[in-house]
Amino acid sequence: DMALDGDAFVASEDDMRAERAAFLKIVRAVYAYPDDVARDVARWRSSLDSAHIPAHHRPLLANAVRELDRAEACAEANTAFTRAAIDNFVHNPYAPEHLRVPKEEV
Repeated sequence: DMALDGDAFVASEDDMRAERAAFLKIVRAVYAYPDDVARDVARWRSSLDSAHIPAHHRPLLANAVRELDRAEACAEANTAFTRAAIDNFVHNPYAPEHLRVPKEEV
């Protein structure tokens, strides 16, 4: 429940705890993202490199392999961007108190 205080909304303790819990889920997902992407890309590479794919079909998969290279590059850029945004709150004394995230909680 948000209470109106002049021109600003004031969050209750319950609101701040809920917001912190939700934010921690986001932070942890951002930090887990590179491993998740690496696992997915490795699985796709393994499937595309698999011996069960007939040799005459392999040229058809060349574009898929290039797309995996692109996916890895995109994942690296996404990681850099999202980590930079999240790091504004990780162990930052200037972040809102209920959203400060100690490094050991990530």
